Amino acid sequence: MMGGNLALESEPGKGSKFFFTLEFDESSSSSEDYMGSFSEYNCAVLSSADTPKPHSQFIYNYFHYFGADVKFYSDFNSLKNLIYRSGCNIIVADYEDLSKDEIDEYAKIKLPIIIILKATQQSKFDLLKTKYITPIYEPINMSKIIRILKAGRQFLPTKEAPEVKPRITSSYGKKFNADVLVAEDNEINQKLITRTLQDLGLNVTIAVDGLEALEKRKQNNYDLIFMDIAMPVMDGVISTQEILKYESEMSIPHIPIIAITANALKGDRERFMKEGLDEYITKPIKKDSILNVLNIFIQDKIDQPQDESDDIQIIHNKEKQEIANDDKSKKTIANTLKNNILVFKKSPIETKIFSSIISKMYKDVDTAKNIDDFKEKILNDFYRLIIFDEEINDLKTSEISKLIKDANLKQQVGFSKTILFMDSTTHIPEEEKLLFDAVASNSINKNELDRIIKDNI
Repeated sequence: MMGGNLALESEPGKGSKFFFTLEFDESSSSSEDYMGSFSEYNCAVLSSADTPKPHSQFIYNYFHYFGADVKFYSDFNSLKNLIYRSGCNIIVADYEDLSKDEIDEYAKIKLPIIIILKATQQSKFDLLKTKYITPIYEPINMSKIIRILKAGRQFLPTKEAPEVKPRITSSYGKKFNADVLVAEDNEINQKLITRTLQDLGLNVTIAVDGLEALEKRKQNNYDLIFMDIAMPVMDGVISTQEILKYESEMSIPHIPIIAITANALKGDRERFMKEGLDEYITKPIKKDSILNVLNIFIQDKIDQPQDESDDIQIIHNKEKQEIANDDKSKKTIANTLKNNILVFKKSPIETKIFSSIISKMYKDVDTAKNIDDFKEKILNDFYRLIIFDEEINDLKTSEISKLIKDANLKQQVGFSKTILFMDSTTHIPEEEKLLFDAVASNSINKNELDRIIKDNI
């Protein structure tokens, strides 16, 4: 039998034992270690919180061993956010967790997709198999995953997303006479980008989701469209595709569409270009990035060229003076309850806009213009609530927490509540989060901001 030996031991009334030995040649491939070999992958795994699949943990362990990042999602909308916000480039889902409509949606995604089948679902294999979708049968093992990851590399974006650079021309504009449409669902982000664009001379129209952006494009003509990727009702990619379809059907000139995304991830630019967008910029919006885009796409709309001596600033001198005046007017006497809230965001314009929104809901809102001013205000004045960003340069959250507590003890007025704001992609240890009364995302909307302040003041 295959060059081996077979033996039998049997005792009446007790039973039988069968023995066999086989000799195998050692496989040369078994010595290859794939630890860290697939770090270019960023995996999204479909997993239900109510009925998690046992193989979800196996997949998580395999991908981590291969050096890939792994995130879990619970529905198709969550998956789209992972693709466009976190750069997920391979998807794993169990066939039993997908509806027919969802499978049709998955088939539209131009990324490697693994769909897990049971041995009894062999009839589904050929129906599911496409250029991008690879069905595999349970049980899941390492060799199956390795084979798919090797084959899937051809579908991954491989270029680093470059910075947007202006064309080399005789003039570089710093003011423009143009109409732009901005599709953005977050009210705070709306105010940030509107303020920046208006400072550059642009007329701004806001759409709160992708569907409204499509309707406004049909009703009006614009020189440029800024399109947030993750929005309710209709996301930025679908809205862009619908706009392109409309322009093609009506035989009208294409309006350049600029993607706005929360992260600068490898392959973002190529992925967005494939979907029909013309360029992309990242949040938080920076004026120099906006200027580069404007000089690329609407140079014919330059209203004021930039002199060589001009510096591109995030905030005009006038705005800086306004912030300084606000700080001066809000100076208070130490150890009093006059100040309710202190706000310190990672940029002066965010601080100003954030405090402006909060001022409409609460009285006595103070701001800090830099880290030294922030610390000085904490030491000299008592605040019922202190709001600040985790991403501020030279700011250590643990030190700020201790500074606030020490200042409160000296002031003998009360204890300040604290809210730490952070980007959705930032991760801090749980023990660090416990230093603060609340931790919130920078993508918070006005109603959520109001609620979290009410809970902590």
